[in-house]
Amino acid sequence: MNQADKHVYNQALLDLHTALTNMSGTSISVKFVQTAAEVLPPAIVIGTLSGEAPFDGKLDEQTAGSRYGEGFRVFTRDRVVCVLGAGTYGTAYGIYALLNRLGVDYLFPGTLGEVIPANKTLRIPDVQMEETPSFFIRKPWATGWIKTRNQERTDIMRWQIRNRIQIDRNLTQEYRAGGHIWDKFARDKKYSHYFEEHPEIAAVRISADGSTQYSKWQINTTNPHTIEMVADYIREQFAANGYPHDKDVTISVGPADGDGFSQDPQTMELRRLRRDPVTGDWDNTDLVVKFTNDLFEKLLPEFPNLKLGFYSYHTYANFPIREMPHKNLRIEIADITQSRIHGVVDAARAPSRMFYKDTLEQWAAYGTRFYFWHYDWNLADAMLPYTRIRIAGEDMPYEHKLGGLGYQTESCYTTCNNAPHNYLEAKLMWDITGDWKAIVKDFCAKAYGKGADEMDAYYHFVADKQARSSDETGSYFGFPGRFSRKDVATMKRLIDKAQKKAETEAQKLRVGLVRYPVEQLENYLDYYDAYVAYDFAGAQKAFAHMVERFAKEDARQDHTLNANRAAGLHYPKYYIKPFVEASVQYSAKPYRMVAKVPERMKFIYDMDGIGEKLAFASPLLVDDEYPELSTYTSTLSRQGGIAFKKPGSAIWYRGRVTLPTLRLNQDEGIGLLLGGFDNFATVYINGIKAGSGSGFLKPAVLDVTDLVDKSGRENSLIIRVERKGNPEAATGGLMYPSFFFLGPRLPADEQNPPPESVEIVLPGAAGH
Repeated sequence: MNQADKHVYNQALLDLHTALTNMSGTSISVKFVQTAAEVLPPAIVIGTLSGEAPFDGKLDEQTAGSRYGEGFRVFTRDRVVCVLGAGTYGTAYGIYALLNRLGVDYLFPGTLGEVIPANKTLRIPDVQMEETPSFFIRKPWATGWIKTRNQERTDIMRWQIRNRIQIDRNLTQEYRAGGHIWDKFARDKKYSHYFEEHPEIAAVRISADGSTQYSKWQINTTNPHTIEMVADYIREQFAANGYPHDKDVTISVGPADGDGFSQDPQTMELRRLRRDPVTGDWDNTDLVVKFTNDLFEKLLPEFPNLKLGFYSYHTYANFPIREMPHKNLRIEIADITQSRIHGVVDAARAPSRMFYKDTLEQWAAYGTRFYFWHYDWNLADAMLPYTRIRIAGEDMPYEHKLGGLGYQTESCYTTCNNAPHNYLEAKLMWDITGDWKAIVKDFCAKAYGKGADEMDAYYHFVADKQARSSDETGSYFGFPGRFSRKDVATMKRLIDKAQKKAETEAQKLRVGLVRYPVEQLENYLDYYDAYVAYDFAGAQKAFAHMVERFAKEDARQDHTLNANRAAGLHYPKYYIKPFVEASVQYSAKPYRMVAKVPERMKFIYDMDGIGEKLAFASPLLVDDEYPELSTYTSTLSRQGGIAFKKPGSAIWYRGRVTLPTLRLNQDEGIGLLLGGFDNFATVYINGIKAGSGSGFLKPAVLDVTDLVDKSGRENSLIIRVERKGNPEAATGGLMYPSFFFLGPRLPADEQNPPPESVEIVLPGAAGH
């Protein structure tokens, strides 16, 4: 028995003894016996003795042959409950099935998640059950983003064991398809000689000026020397692990995380077959599949049962159109670029999920084996209300029907949002035939007692608001369009009623945990309402409330896994704080705001990034009938803009701004603050390029003193926003308010370059 087996088995025995002792109020004796004659009814018999006379337990063929010995049978015979597993895991899982039958459950990590009924008279249940898991990969894991402290990671692992989740990361090594590998060859010095002998193994990158350089972050997989290097790496894996050459094992050969793919001609021939419809970048699926095919051709004669794999992820998340996959390919599907608010069940309402659904069905029809790396929280948020109960409940049976092998979900275990869907997912991973709504209702009954109906209604309310939205925007930005003040009042009312009806201290505390995301939503709506009203001091105050509320939740001792620390410390630092600080700085003394940039502006989609050559920057274009885009009170996704993106493409916003008549004192100037955009902006005022700013949601400040009219006449304002990369799901364009301000003149530096010296083309404009 290895260490993981022992840990799971011993934890199950300890939990059985603890639960029975707590239920009965008396210590339950434990005996290690060799023969059935030593068993005195009433008793619970654990292990192989259950299969001997007089108990005579037998496992059916499916249970006995269950992968990793996870199947079990629990049965009652002559006042003895017997737990017989196909292996160590099966025995442990049978113990937890018995505990569940006795009313014991483990709702979420930590002692607060334990439900152990008090029942001074323990009765031997009449139980007959035999089970094997629906999915043989069940490995949700705790992401490092949650920054666990003290006992938290141990609590998470115990909860996983108690809910029959696999904690041994090496358990399913024949299906370890995912992993970012290509950058490994640059980081590990033992591969240096390959690059020294053949520099072209590194990815070829072409700079804006046309120069060529090599980058080792990704590798040039169309080069034969690259194939040899990676083949040697695979041979090393077999040797280092002592694998026989005929071992059935999967080794990941997937790309490094992010972009940086080679731009050499052979690679681009494969990449240019099509674009990824979600990110807009060149689709790299055929490139990665061809790489695995080339490796299979080279290695299968040596390793006949070798499987190779990669994440289906980012810009290689499609089904190939030219390079047909080898039958030994395994993929781990990581849906990072698709909507986190929707599932496949919502495909008709969410474009990225329709694409995802079509891709899944092509892989399934082809016969490729796959499993899933989902994300159990709203990435770059985890602070506001969110649930996956409907997504998991509807999608998991569909994924099982397609032949999905299981889940390696990245999880943050934030109790207030995640507890119901983590519990639901654990139940469905074991038994996909479960009714998801009944499982959620059961969770609420155990967690909240008489407050269950209200809490069940709360979670379904959040799920319904997500499902009915067509906004796929990630992080915080879709919430003002998804939840109203009235919705906040509804959620608070449900929580209030549940807390009033809950009877025990534990039930009331569990209800209280759910207040946190609702109160943070209220703070976020305060922040949003303030900044759309240009009340930047109010926005700063609301942001301070968010930070304070997180600190309060993170400091609590009664349950410490309720506030995701990435949400409290990381994302607000980059997505909210810079705008708050800049907007307050340039709207308060010694500065003052003199004109707002319009919230709705006329626009042109520049798909090929050649707008300057097409006079898109010209104020003389007659744009009277151009369509308009909302900027900071809506999202591109809600306005149908999810499909416009590709590298080099841009949105050109066009508007007119009139400043009041201004007399500038010496050393005074006029500036323009762009509050936040995604993610490279260039400003043209009255036909002159005023400057640029870059960075996702990083404010840009430009000196426009010599470009704007100061006599009360209209100015042409054109803002080109190019989206480089994929900073956040479905974002783009102008995202925060912008305004002109008067005050001490901004110094010309790298952050505020002087405007270009070109002819002003708008008659009557400043400087003419």
